[in-house]
Amino acid sequence: MYNDYKLKGIEDLIKLSKNNDGEAIAQILYYCNDIAKRIVKDGTIDYEDIAQRATICIYEKAETYDPRKSAGITWLTTIVRNKYRDALRRK
Repeated sequence: MYNDYKLKGIEDLIKLSKNNDGEAIAQILYYCNDIAKRIVKDGTIDYEDIAQRATICIYEKAETYDPRKSAGITWLTTIVRNKYRDALRRK
């Protein structure tokens, strides 16, 4: 559909993921991995697991995203942070 997803903004990727766009979801996973690496610093929890859980949540809740309320990166970061906190509680 699009030639280069890396040039798409996060908000666009969220919109595309609503339509089950696999490339957009893969790019969201890439962003979540990067965010999770920065949040999970002690290494006791697998950041890739956090990123995968966050990506699934983003995919499932993409319809609820409202760009008027927050930037896409803020929304992604909040979800990744919450998945990290959930993992800490399970530990």
